[in-house]
Amino acid sequence: MPDTDPQQVPGWPLVEVLLTPEGAAAVNGSPVPVPEGGSARAAALARAAGTAARIGRPVRTRLTDAEGAEWLIAVSPDGTEALLAAPEQKARSRKDRRRTAPQPRPDGSEAHTPGAATAEPAVPGPSTDTRSRLTAAVEAQDWPEALKLCAELVRAATPVEADAAFEIQARVTGLSGNSAAAYALLHTLAGRRLAAHGPSHPDTVAAAEAAQEQWARMGPEQAAHLSDEVFALRARIPGPDGRGATRARRHLLGLHTARTRPAAGGGGAGEGFPAPDGPIPHTPFE
Repeated sequence: MPDTDPQQVPGWPLVEVLLTPEGAAAVNGSPVPVPEGGSARAAALARAAGTAARIGRPVRTRLTDAEGAEWLIAVSPDGTEALLAAPEQKARSRKDRRRTAPQPRPDGSEAHTPGAATAEPAVPGPSTDTRSRLTAAVEAQDWPEALKLCAELVRAATPVEADAAFEIQARVTGLSGNSAAAYALLHTLAGRRLAAHGPSHPDTVAAAEAAQEQWARMGPEQAAHLSDEVFALRARIPGPDGRGATRARRHLLGLHTARTRPAAGGGGAGEGFPAPDGPIPHTPFE
């Protein structure tokens, strides 16, 4: 694994890879399938390479190995790895930790191994703990708790984590049923990504698409009120097919047709108008 200059690889996005002693792997908190007889590390880094391929450049990846050591590497779209930073001290294996663990004295008190520091219990960082609680709240559909944890996640986010934390807050807000608030958050996110990465970046387009999806879930009056803003957003971020604004206009005309169509019988001015596109699928924690 060759070394490379960390300054050459942007801090965002940061892909989190976790390998366990049992041979499992997770990327950004989501389990990664490991083929029978395959390598958990290879499977996880293939997922990181997929992220790199989507954005067209190497991605910074923090890999925590089965012994707890953290490696900072760059993963390219073709799967090539480059070392950015090695752990200061390789974590000891479980066997080593058991060998040097203090043994209790006959009187029940603990004896300390000479020259060995007392090990502190591992405590998950606030971001990891909050994400775990947030996942549980979303699965339970406890939206007040989930939204509170989203706000906590955004407040505690480092500059590298801020974009992902803000997107999670927006997605969960949408899942809670508050489309107007979710639209406002995603519109802001799309604007930030447009300024940082340009209109063609996959993440910029994804935020604009998600904002439009939430707008499409609003009532007719609210959607009409925000239509100019949505059209302006899709003019700046048209998407790969260049038809973001066209789909938004179709939806708005469909709402107008529904309001003006006669209650019974045909002949309405908008009869035969094509149905708006369906919702854009997404996973809130990806």
